[in-house]
Amino acid sequence: MIYFIIAALIVLLDQVSKYFLTIKLSGGGVAALLPGLVHMIYVQNTGAAFSFLQNVPWLLIAVSSVVILLIAAGLIRYRNRIDWVGKLGLGFILGGALSNLFDRAIFGYVADFFEFEFVRFAVFNVADIFITVGGVVFCLWYLFKGSKGGGLREEFMLGKGRDKKAGPRDAAERDGAQDSVTPEGSGGADHT
Repeated sequence: MIYFIIAALIVLLDQVSKYFLTIKLSGGGVAALLPGLVHMIYVQNTGAAFSFLQNVPWLLIAVSSVVILLIAAGLIRYRNRIDWVGKLGLGFILGGALSNLFDRAIFGYVADFFEFEFVRFAVFNVADIFITVGGVVFCLWYLFKGSKGGGLREEFMLGKGRDKKAGPRDAAERDGAQDSVTPEGSGGADHT
């Protein structure tokens, strides 16, 4: 699938950028990238976004692994029901998450480099950019197209299609609703 190739290319791009930026910035200091907007600084983040879960790296690795597996499974299972925009968003998230997971598992931290100058915000990396952009793209796709995707939204969120687990009352109500509607001229009661 092309979206797994895109995810692999994102991992490659992020790892190459981390390698070169670590060499350039590990001595300390700040380098201008877009003066007045973004500068580069080297930070080792042992947590997730905004340094969340810093003291429990094993939990972060476990959660990241589960999310990655769910995204990959979703790309495979719903490949015919998610259009290219939704798949692209998931591919971006998958690539960024895989690259950051690799760093956490191997080094125990994720190297972050980019920091906004005009607002106090998290320091981030290329993988984080793809995760954020992919998340926004997928959420927008889900809100505007997911409801038109052949019941994908209902199946995913509401568990539609679980009729096998419906109780006898649910089945009777469903069957009763179908029996009570009889088209005119199909043997229904005479209303004279």
